[in-house]
Amino acid sequence: MESSGGKAIAVFEITLEAEVLDAVRYVSDDDEIHGWLAVRLEDDKSVVSLPAYLKVKIERADTKREYFTILEGPYRGRPASVRLRDNNSSWFLTGVQHEPMIRAKYSISQKLFILKGKKYKTVDYPEMPWRKGLYDIEIPDYPHKSGRNYLKKSKRAMT
Repeated sequence: MESSGGKAIAVFEITLEAEVLDAVRYVSDDDEIHGWLAVRLEDDKSVVSLPAYLKVKIERADTKREYFTILEGPYRGRPASVRLRDNNSSWFLTGVQHEPMIRAKYSISQKLFILKGKKYKTVDYPEMPWRKGLYDIEIPDYPHKSGRNYLKKSKRAMT
């Protein structure tokens, strides 16, 4: 500390480090949005819904919106944006932990679904029987309005 005519002057040295990473985030699983976030596609200005935990890459933000690229699902690669929350915070999550892939098995003849070693008895739709083969479990496609009646029992009712 130096003294200059009765005034003390302090000199500090501050070192800042910045780490540059891809800003990968995930759609939040917020009770307010029931598992679906309405976003605006920037290339055609249409509004679409993205499911909870869908991966996005943040591109930039301003005082009203967050701009990102969708990394999964039917809108993969498309630029989009969303209004910030009322408190100006993001709708996106960080630190999502991924679990290893699992396999499920279904016995057509026994009407039995097996997931992580646990067995579930099932009922098939007679007009739409299962066929032998491999089936992918896909990312949810859009909010199913008929699920609104069940939101009190399950926040995933519209998925």
